[in-house]
Amino acid sequence: MGDRASSFSISRRTVFGLDIGIRDAVQYIDHGSVVYCAGKSTVAYDVAGETQKFLQISRNVREITAIATHVATCTIALATLDDDGAQSIAIYDAQSLKREKVMTRSDVKPRRVADASTAPDAIGFDGLAFSKDGASLLAYSTTEHALVVWSVRDGTSVELPRPRQFSSGADSTTSRDGDTSQFASNAHTQITHALFSPHEDDVVSAVCVGGVFRTYRVNETTIKLLSATPLNELVKDVGREVAAHAWLHNDDKHVAVGTSTGEVLILEHGAIVCVLNVARQGASSDEGCARRAVGCVRAYKNGFIVGDARGRVSIVERCARKRTKDGGVLYKCVKTLIALETKDIDAYDASNMHSASLACAEPVPNDAASYARDNADEDRDDTNASSQDTDENHHHSIVALDISPSGDNLMCTLDDKRALALSLANVDIMRADEMRFTRVLAGAHLGAISSADVCARKSIIATVSATDHTVRIWTVTADTPSLDVVVRCPDAAPLSVALHPSGWIACVGFTDKLRLMHILNNDLRVVKELPFKACRVCEFAKGGHCVAAAVGAVVYVVHAFTFETLATLRGHCGKVKSIVWRDDDSTLITSGQDGAIYAWDMRTAMHDGENARGLEHVRKGRRYDAVAALRRRGGGLVACGDDSTLTELDDEFNVVRGFSSDGVKLTHVAYAAMTHRVFAATANGGVRAYKTPLTGEFIEYAGHVGAVTMMRLSADEASLYTVGEDGCVFAYDIRDGTATVNARNSTSKCKGHHGVAFARDEVLVMRGDLDESRQRIAELQTQIKEVTLHAQYQLRLKTAEMNDRVKTVEDECERRFSMERRRVAELERERDDLTRAARQDIEDMNEAHAKALADAEEEYARKMFAEVERFASLEASSAAAADAWTALQARMTNAHEESERTLKQECAMKVQALRDTITVLERECDAQREEFATLRRVMEDTVHEEIEQLKASYEARIKREHDAGLVLRGENGVAKTKYALVKQHEDARLQEIAQLKADAESEARARAERDAEAERLRERIRTHERTLDAKNTSLADAHTELTRAEKHIAVLAQEVVALREQQTPLRARARELERDIETTHEELSRYYDANSALVRQVRDAKAQRDGLQRDIVRTRKRGADTADVVKRFQRDLHDCANCIQDAKTLKERVVTMYRTYVDDADIIADSESGVRTSEEKRQRDHLEKTVGALKRQLASDADSRRVEFHRIMRENQRLMREVEALRVKSFDGVVVTAVK
Repeated sequence: MGDRASSFSISRRTVFGLDIGIRDAVQYIDHGSVVYCAGKSTVAYDVAGETQKFLQISRNVREITAIATHVATCTIALATLDDDGAQSIAIYDAQSLKREKVMTRSDVKPRRVADASTAPDAIGFDGLAFSKDGASLLAYSTTEHALVVWSVRDGTSVELPRPRQFSSGADSTTSRDGDTSQFASNAHTQITHALFSPHEDDVVSAVCVGGVFRTYRVNETTIKLLSATPLNELVKDVGREVAAHAWLHNDDKHVAVGTSTGEVLILEHGAIVCVLNVARQGASSDEGCARRAVGCVRAYKNGFIVGDARGRVSIVERCARKRTKDGGVLYKCVKTLIALETKDIDAYDASNMHSASLACAEPVPNDAASYARDNADEDRDDTNASSQDTDENHHHSIVALDISPSGDNLMCTLDDKRALALSLANVDIMRADEMRFTRVLAGAHLGAISSADVCARKSIIATVSATDHTVRIWTVTADTPSLDVVVRCPDAAPLSVALHPSGWIACVGFTDKLRLMHILNNDLRVVKELPFKACRVCEFAKGGHCVAAAVGAVVYVVHAFTFETLATLRGHCGKVKSIVWRDDDSTLITSGQDGAIYAWDMRTAMHDGENARGLEHVRKGRRYDAVAALRRRGGGLVACGDDSTLTELDDEFNVVRGFSSDGVKLTHVAYAAMTHRVFAATANGGVRAYKTPLTGEFIEYAGHVGAVTMMRLSADEASLYTVGEDGCVFAYDIRDGTATVNARNSTSKCKGHHGVAFARDEVLVMRGDLDESRQRIAELQTQIKEVTLHAQYQLRLKTAEMNDRVKTVEDECERRFSMERRRVAELERERDDLTRAARQDIEDMNEAHAKALADAEEEYARKMFAEVERFASLEASSAAAADAWTALQARMTNAHEESERTLKQECAMKVQALRDTITVLERECDAQREEFATLRRVMEDTVHEEIEQLKASYEARIKREHDAGLVLRGENGVAKTKYALVKQHEDARLQEIAQLKADAESEARARAERDAEAERLRERIRTHERTLDAKNTSLADAHTELTRAEKHIAVLAQEVVALREQQTPLRARARELERDIETTHEELSRYYDANSALVRQVRDAKAQRDGLQRDIVRTRKRGADTADVVKRFQRDLHDCANCIQDAKTLKERVVTMYRTYVDDADIIADSESGVRTSEEKRQRDHLEKTVGALKRQLASDADSRRVEFHRIMRENQRLMREVEALRVKSFDGVVVTAVK
């Protein structure tokens, strides 16, 4: 068992969910894989293989705020926020999924601000972007002013300085020299989206609040502003906001900027060159800007792709160069698609797509009036187009777009957490209605998941969410996990769910009713509605024959097939939070907000619900949120509540042990019998695994961002499923031993714990659906026949038409061939003429060349003669210059020798002056040495007297303190205090002793440092003496004086050794004081043992008191039973009085009453019971008085012990302070004397 426990682990297998709050939530990491975030996990998803892999995220991560990928370098960057609120950037390898480095905000160079108090706190980055070569990483915040650029290679970084504060804005000015003093700090500096320029690696572009486009230059020390372009002023529209932008793949350095009005602005060097209205088609005139906003822009080939809030994907291409030069539009929208899955598009009208694909760009109007007229025309066009597409308002918004590295696929992320892929391989030749989206990631819950359940005999789980009003059925097989059924409930919110063990029935609790539903192939069909409102907890029995539902404080047990209410369980005073069935379905366990846990006998509950409650555990002031049954010998339960404690109960519902969860609230518990583990879900999104028997030790695994709302185990206990407030569903594999405990490897069927085998692929289908399917198949077959006949007829028509066209083309080709033959003959004649003309030109050119060559040779000979003459003249001038140089050198040599003699004489005079100065300094040194010897003798006498006086005073004080300590030890013999108080103060005193020892060690280190300083001073003195000896070797008198000085230094060293020997008795005295303190500690330990005996006595008294309380409870219960009997007797007596006229009936009634209420044995034992009752009363009174006296004595003893202990502690602290002061003074005196 120990070996298996050592290899126990939990690993994530599948995650259902997506965090769309992160910008660019789904991104490509290679040609066939994407990466996205779900909870605290980052998933690398293989689109073709439908497999998931997980990045190794640090355990202290609280939230992932941003993600970015770079395909060329296989790099993934994550911006994370840890538990302490610190922001960091983690770099991962996209192939191995291992973390390579971590960059924190502390690496950022400080901002240059005048006031340090204005420095920002920790800022969370919610946007990341790589440069084109992947060497730099950009991080920015959309809530605070933060823009940081990191170098991925060496980890260095620079930060955008905070803008200066001005009274008026200056964003309307455009600057090119990087001077930031022109721009004011206002709301327009808040960044909403930032990117690196692909044309220049050190240029960063950003769009800001208010429609401002900015560019920055990044250098080694800071980030400077290059330009700021207010787009709203350029196009005369103040209300336009900018959400995203992208640099296009062309040499013109165009930037596409998406706006909130559905327009895309094309910028070139800060000027708008084109306005493209991609939301022109299919938008109503009264539709808000939020539904027309362009939120995603991606560069594609020579154009770009945009996605808007209406679920439209528009493909824009650049027009031909000739058309652009002629004054036409630069870009046009060639295709517009609606992001729907293939099965949803089948019923969509393709004519709307054709009309939507005709949108094109238009040039920028020259003035505001023309632009207003164009906008009015666009609104009229939008009104006409809106009548053709009335269902488009129901489409989901597009929150992210990404294009694969090869450019063949487009990944589209919707606001319902779905990811769709679109093939772009044949986008040039396919029509818009022929292109189809395929689902990559299934949708997930948009809010917190209220409840979940796992089927026992099929690999499905069910989840419900009261936020998005949906019920979802998931297939959780190990090979292809998927989402099977999604049912939306707009009228009522689902609160709870339970699955039948067969997997064919689901019980869902809504705000208005409790509904039993059949799980069909792709739908849920209501079978029965029960009038139970706001059922937040429901659970099927293990056998599936009944279901328990909690409505407030009442639990209803309903038959699963006859829908009859079998039992109504009342007993809780608060809402029931958890329901658990025993394995044999004979007992139902409930826990609630009232701090009670009850076990209900179902056999009794079906006949008498009031007396069905068996075992119970009630703890006032606590709320139990979840309970799990321990399936082991002796039974027992484990429960968690709002007090952050995990509690274990035995089979009698008595608390065995409880463990604190370190202040983290536990929301749900589950028990796996095969691995002997208790799993607890936490409010911070983690799952803890405890080994049984519980010892308080656990291993925590991170998962969700918010709290875990429900946790379930599979029937084979090989998988663990958790759902949370972040809308994600996590599936974990439980490993124990050398292999994974997984019983779902069968491909055809799985077997429940009751031994019944069920086919995993079997589903329920309604008879009406089967009839509709058959009718649809027959209609499709008829359509196929008609289409085949029509195709054959059209093929014959096409064949005849093609034959005619082939004949016409042949005639045309023959005519053109004859024309081409005539044109070739004319070209040959023209070629002959040109050849003759070329030959004549070549002959003329050769004659001219020969004449020019003769002229060049004659000119060359003439120039050579002139150069020879010039060389002779230069040679003569060179000889004259050499003679002049020889004369100048002789003069310079004589002058140098004369100056050298003068410098030697001056140096001799300066050396004699220095020697005289050295003689004077030697005399002054002798005088100072004599004065030093006199002062040293005086100081030694004074210090010796002071040490003797301090020694006498300290010995007298230590004697007095020792006597006082003896008196205190005598008084401590009578001191008695409580265990908790003594231990607390004793720990404090031990800490002070440890502090004293640490101070003593620091003083010893200080003494060593001072000794080293004295040694360095002596070495310095010796160095000076050696220097003086070397300079004054020729002076015999000076040598004698230096020898005497060295002897004096040796005497000083001996005196220092003597002073250290005097210090030894003081250290011995300090050690004696420490031994006295240890003696006091041992005496206090003996007092602790005595107090422990007193605590045991108090515990025995408490046990007696508890026994008396139980007797009181039994007595009260007996009194209640007696009152009940009296009431029944009165009722029967009243019935007898009604029969007083009928003597026979009256006699029968009286006899019946006598047999019912009178027992002969009770009459005989009546006298004995009276005696026992009086004796019990006397003993109870005696015990109550004894317990009261013990309580009063305990309180008085505690008060006296507390007062005495405080007085002793104050005296001990004062004694320790005086001892420490004595040590410091003695050590300081010794060190000062040694240094002197």
